[in-house]
Amino acid sequence: AGMDLAALEAAVARDIAAGVRPLAVVATAGSVNTGVFDPIDKIADFCAAQGLWLHVDAAFGFWTLLADAPMCDLAKGIGRAQSIALDFHKWMAVPYDCGACLISDKTLHRATFANRPEYLASANKGLAGGAPWFTDYGIELSRGFRALKVWATVMATGTRALGAAVSDNIAQAKLMGDLVDASPHLTLAHPVVSNLCCFYAVRDDDPVEIAAQLQIEGRVVFSTTLIDGRQCLRAAMVNHRTTSQDIRAAVKAVETLVGGQ
Repeated sequence: AGMDLAALEAAVARDIAAGVRPLAVVATAGSVNTGVFDPIDKIADFCAAQGLWLHVDAAFGFWTLLADAPMCDLAKGIGRAQSIALDFHKWMAVPYDCGACLISDKTLHRATFANRPEYLASANKGLAGGAPWFTDYGIELSRGFRALKVWATVMATGTRALGAAVSDNIAQAKLMGDLVDASPHLTLAHPVVSNLCCFYAVRDDDPVEIAAQLQIEGRVVFSTTLIDGRQCLRAAMVNHRTTSQDIRAAVKAVETLVGGQ
């Protein structure tokens, strides 16, 4: 699915006709509920033609860029965005919390946030000398050293191993989708796109109760969500320790509850 380009064009045209200048278009790389990716390349074409800022919410979907082909093409075109939001604490196994925002124009970026009071004036030498001052690049004045966690993870693990884990998780989501499809007791709530699998029981057992019981028993942890107005179980594969056997055991545990197997 993803963003409707015709609807986007119509919305921008309505704004312009009403004398309103659109600020930006926000595309999604990996939606939280279903893992869907917007057609970023096509949206970037439209934004370039209209002179609009393109921001991509890629909180976890950004990391498909490290995956094997063809999964690495899910976010194709993301490099054309003017800004990208992403999280290291989701798929990169960096301890919570650690996010980032990439901005294509470093001069515009600094000019937007660099507004220092008198007590933070620069100097030619000493503690107030040198650059960059990170307060010039965001709204935070005081901040923790989150970047250290990213550096340590990348140095210890390497991008190749991180990419392999991303590929594995996407394959595991597909496996779960296949197992659900093959089960007489379960139905997919949405096709598996990346690393998320959402499904519910054919006989309409309460997904909230199912999730709670499995959690309390210490067997498997599902979350729940709403898709097309219907409650369902949601599995998000983001852990490098997850195995295909874990996936099979998780589906089996649900089948046992809803099908009496």
